[in-house]
Amino acid sequence: MEIGSRATLGELNGVTLTASQGFRAMGKFLRAYFDRTDGSGALATIVGDVEIESDGSSTDPAALSDWIGCVNDVLREEDVGK
Repeated sequence: MEIGSRATLGELNGVTLTASQGFRAMGKFLRAYFDRTDGSGALATIVGDVEIESDGSSTDPAALSDWIGCVNDVLREEDVGK
């Protein structure tokens, strides 16, 4: 993804996660959010950040970019372990 571009779910087209992979990606995403907000982030904020617009973009492009990074991290970790 280029700097300044808007992340879309299309970047994950064709990517399939197992339940375990998805759970680990979610954990990474929530941990990063928790760390970034020094533990003071509200659930309502993160729920709003991950809403998807009709064009496939996130209401918070940084949150979608973070999610894509977490998914890629989990997939890379598994590739290294093979």
